[in-house]
Amino acid sequence: MPDSGHYDFLKPISSSITVPTCRQQCKREWIQKKRADPNFKQNEKETDLIRKKRKRCDEENKAQEQQADLFRKRAKRIDETYKANEQQKDLIRKKTIRRDKQCKAKEQQNQAIYKKTIRLDKQYKAKEQQKDVIRKKAVRLDKQYKATEQQKDVIRKKAVRTDTQYKATEQQRDVIRKKTVRLDKKYKTTEQQNQAMYKITMRLDKQYKAKEQQKDVIRKKAVRTDKQYKATEQQRDVIRKKTALR
Repeated sequence: MPDSGHYDFLKPISSSITVPTCRQQCKREWIQKKRADPNFKQNEKETDLIRKKRKRCDEENKAQEQQADLFRKRAKRIDETYKANEQQKDLIRKKTIRRDKQCKAKEQQNQAIYKKTIRLDKQYKAKEQQKDVIRKKAVRLDKQYKATEQQKDVIRKKAVRTDTQYKATEQQRDVIRKKTVRLDKKYKTTEQQNQAMYKITMRLDKQYKAKEQQKDVIRKKAVRTDKQYKATEQQRDVIRKKTALR
């Protein structure tokens, strides 16, 4: 076997001289040479100016591209076929998203948080109220919408009246509401005043008066035919006459 000393050129370079250190030394020497050059600063200024000009050109190109995108989008929005295709894509995307339960839950949470934060904003609340007022006024003027809404209300009320559970709950609510209202003295006095004014105005109305008289006539005729009611009335008259003679 030959001596290993003959193959020293195959040994690796020592760890004290590595590639990164050589690069750093070369860089330092290059910087020192540049600094020794009196025109280095001027050359750097010129390169900076060129770089800034290029940057400004890039910004101008960017602005032009943005304007071109705006015009392109406007032109696309006017195109009915593009609009229809985009609407179909949105529908497909929404359907796929709604099927995803995790995405649906996240969207609901985000919507709930968004609504809570918006409700606390007074300016937003005032704007929304104004919009609702304007929308309702515009809707009330629309006769077709009004007719459809009335038909929906009629159908809904009919369906609700047939529901016995809903009817029972509504009756309980009315009972509780009336009890709480009767305890309020101010409300009671105002209601009595309103009823008195209503009766006074209605008595002056001849048509209403005639209808009420007809109702009374029909009610008295129905009552006279009732034997139990007649007997009770006779007993009351007897008791009243006896007390009057005393």
